[in-house]
This record gives sequence, structure tokens and C-alpha cells, in this order.
Amino acid sequence: MGENQESIRLLRAIRNMLIGIGLMVSALGLLAFGYLFAEGTNLFTVLFLVSALLFLIGIIWWWGSRRLADPVNDPQERS
Repeated sequence: MGENQESIRLLRAIRNMLIGIGLMVSALGLLAFGYLFAEGTNLFTVLFLVSALLFLIGIIWWWGSRRLADPVNDPQERS
């Protein structure tokens, strides 16, 4: 039973890391889109700020998922 819980935790950590990395890649794609099609306009400023915020959220999500998977900081489950 304990091995099953460890597998579930590992899969959740992997899923959360992929979500965080996906957010960061999406932010970079949004920034590239703005650079190619909206350079020098107010839209580029908005896209730049949104992509920076999205990248920051992705970093926090990725870092938080790594910290939760750390066995030292992992809270013990109560039966």
C-alpha cells in the first residue's frame, strides 16, 4: 500500500512539473508572438507584461512541485 502512495506522489510531482514547464514555454511563445507581430505598439507592452507574469507563475508552480516531492519536506500521511 505504501508503494502505491509513493507512485501517486511521484506522478503528481511529475504532472505539476510539466504544468510549470508548460506555463514557462507558453510565456516564451507569447513573448515571441508579440515580438514578431506587435513590436513597437502598446499591445507588445501588454503581451510582455502578461508573459512575464505567466513565466513567474510557471517558475513558482515548478519550484513548488519540486519542493513537495522532497522526502525531507514531505508531510507524513495520517492513517
